[in-house]
Amino acid sequence: MAKTGIADPGECLECLEADSLLLDELIAELTIGETYFFREPDHFAFIREVVIPEVRRLRGAEHTVRVWSAGCASGEEPYSLAILFEEEGFSERTRILATDISRVALARARKAAYGVWSLRGDGARLVGQYLSHSGGRFELAERFRQRVEFAYLNLAQNVYPTFATNTWGMDLVFCRNVLIYLDAKTTRYVARHLYESLADGGFLITGPSDPSLAEQAPYETLTTPSGVIYRKPTNPTRRLVIPPAAPAVSDLVVPPLATTPNKLSAAISAAPAEQCLSTLSSANILAEAREALARGDNARVIELTHPLGTDVAAIALKVRAFANLGDVETATEMASEAAATYPAAIEIGYLHAVLLMNFGRYGEADRVLRRVLYLDRSLAVARFTLGATLQRLGNFKGAVRAYRNAYDIAAQRSPEEIVPLSDGEKAGRLAAAAATRIEVLESLLETSR
Repeated sequence: MAKTGIADPGECLECLEADSLLLDELIAELTIGETYFFREPDHFAFIREVVIPEVRRLRGAEHTVRVWSAGCASGEEPYSLAILFEEEGFSERTRILATDISRVALARARKAAYGVWSLRGDGARLVGQYLSHSGGRFELAERFRQRVEFAYLNLAQNVYPTFATNTWGMDLVFCRNVLIYLDAKTTRYVARHLYESLADGGFLITGPSDPSLAEQAPYETLTTPSGVIYRKPTNPTRRLVIPPAAPAVSDLVVPPLATTPNKLSAAISAAPAEQCLSTLSSANILAEAREALARGDNARVIELTHPLGTDVAAIALKVRAFANLGDVETATEMASEAAATYPAAIEIGYLHAVLLMNFGRYGEADRVLRRVLYLDRSLAVARFTLGATLQRLGNFKGAVRAYRNAYDIAAQRSPEEIVPLSDGEKAGRLAAAAATRIEVLESLLETSR
């Protein structure tokens, strides 16, 4: 308030709600942006020695590892992760999302230019070969910048896990020295949502000063030389069970959807005939499957939808469930085959595009999203995702247009209205997210002029 010359707290609050840059200044005053390359080396050793071998065992050597740096500050942490995964041979099979509440920090992170303060400790030795010196700063090699997706996200808001924010099916989440700023209620909220963002068997690493999450969500708690690590159980007692194949109870008369037997057999097993759910109506099964998806019981979603065969709604639910379980490869194959069989199925097309992005196939995702928008021009979440795709392709002007279209559509709705296909995202928050992306990109475009 002193810096801005505001005397009244109410007026200050109104300004904070209206001015994102002022909010960034407040965040900078309240938090300590203390970060550097390979901070807490034991955590990175744990990734090398435990996380990567375990992900390979669970998902297979060809799996694309999904990583989220939640509260990434100026980017040293996600870039350290990008370097580590390249050194472990995962340079083309890792997708790293980095989010923060500070737009100023995100802008610095995208530039990937650092001073010596970011290289203290073991940082200089571990990252030095990937830096070039220019104008008194150290610039990170371009390939690492391309491997990290930076996005604004407020962990206290109900915007994750969703396909729209790319916060689903994570094998590894870093959320270090963020929870110390939250009250107990918000910590519980964040702990649960991070849990839901993890794939089965995924790991959460917090900071040594962060509060314990052992009682906040049903994590497995691992006591290691690296400190306490949290893991989402693989649930060996909750086997992923598929009933025997049954005729589809849907009214759709379509050819059966081909699937890849090897991929599916690795993820499912047959069940006794008495578990077959064919006695239930299609509508009841789909309703129960949606409830199971909402509570995070993805195995149950797959059990329920299997008897529905080629029902498009059932396939979409199954694709989401496999992705949330971490079997992104099977989810992508299903979505690809379903999109070819049902080219007018909007949800299938949207899910297919999001999954293609996971593999860095942004050009294909762009084409799929444009086909989806040809079928439904009012789909705000598809326009938002198109903006993210174009941003990754380096088409910032096109991305701004896509985000602006998403904003215009969402802003016309009631702020509390749920946006179609958005996993429960409200129109007001999608509009705010689009506005933030526009602000960041326009700043980048202005800087490049």
